[in-house]
Amino acid sequence: MAGEVLLIVEARIATVELIEQLLAYLSETTPLRSRTVLLTELRPDDFAAGTFPLLVRTVDPLAMRVTSALRRARVPYGFYLDDNFWLLDPEAEIGRHYSVPQVRKRLEAIVRGASPLIASTPLLRDFLRAKNENVIQLDSFFDFGFAPTMPRRPARRALRGGFAASIQRGPDLRNVIDDVLTVLEAHDDVEFEIIGARDDTLPSHPRMRWFPYTHSYEEYIAFQRSRAWDFGLAPLGAAASNRYKTDNKYREYAALGVVGIYQDAAPYAGVRDGETGLIAGGTRSWREAIELLIADPALRERIRTEARADAERRRGLPGVAPQWGAFFESVPGIDASRVERVRHEVAPPPSVRARAVLRMQLLWEYGMTSVADVGVRTTAIKTLRFLGNRMLGR
Repeated sequence: MAGEVLLIVEARIATVELIEQLLAYLSETTPLRSRTVLLTELRPDDFAAGTFPLLVRTVDPLAMRVTSALRRARVPYGFYLDDNFWLLDPEAEIGRHYSVPQVRKRLEAIVRGASPLIASTPLLRDFLRAKNENVIQLDSFFDFGFAPTMPRRPARRALRGGFAASIQRGPDLRNVIDDVLTVLEAHDDVEFEIIGARDDTLPSHPRMRWFPYTHSYEEYIAFQRSRAWDFGLAPLGAAASNRYKTDNKYREYAALGVVGIYQDAAPYAGVRDGETGLIAGGTRSWREAIELLIADPALRERIRTEARADAERRRGLPGVAPQWGAFFESVPGIDASRVERVRHEVAPPPSVRARAVLRMQLLWEYGMTSVADVGVRTTAIKTLRFLGNRMLGR
């Protein structure tokens, strides 16, 4: 049984913040402890008896070095995935990155060595089983501490809708933008907002507003809540990887009292059409779904009330955390007899020369990955900027 979870991350992305919320909840309700450490700040003494290392989404060269060290020390580690990196659209920025041979090779090695591999959805679990039989699925969740009560609808003339997502989700919005514009033209009391997914090639409208992406998940949710949308869209493009996503938009919209209109796709199979949301993109167009909500305020209120209750019951931390808690009870922490071995394996080389060689090897890996990903010119610019910052002590 693990006494402590050591969350090893490349950056504090939204997925990391979500897992931190769950671990914080478990630390308040169980004896389990947790810490988050950036790969670049990981130290040998971060590994102690009872510690279970858990990496999140990272295929960084440093992550490869750490997981290789853990395997040599015969210490199990977990690896969490909430996206199908193998099926991402190679034309998109993130898909291009994960199709780079060096990145794909590291991904396969880290996934293969995980014990266990943790998937966010049953479909993703089934896909990953061919790569690692030791794979489990753990449910996603929402921390209703961000919205402890159902937000009230402000008194205003206009009906406000929106779409909130990461910067890479612009292509998904493209699939529905024409229907949104048609609605805006037909109803002068409707406005539409977009958070994050900016695409300068998309058409605009006087009653359409864009807001920048917020990297902090907590700030992102707070801002989305402050906009008090009446309805929110959750489109998914045709990329094969979209089938493996979680119902993240459902959890967010339901918690914030936003009536969601969801793509007719696997991630939203749990949405009850007309009860906890509306399904669009199949027999019902996005325009028809929006028009239905515009015409029926009582329907909007019923859906948002039922969706909030459903999400809180199925996706709230009190309901989901026991599943994760049982998982951490089932995995072994580092055995006391192996602590010194793993610290030795993770530690940097003892000599100055060996450390310099290792540093050059890592820089070479970063450089070659970047060249394959974004090209020589962009890599050169990034390198010069990095060296300049180092010289200025930044």
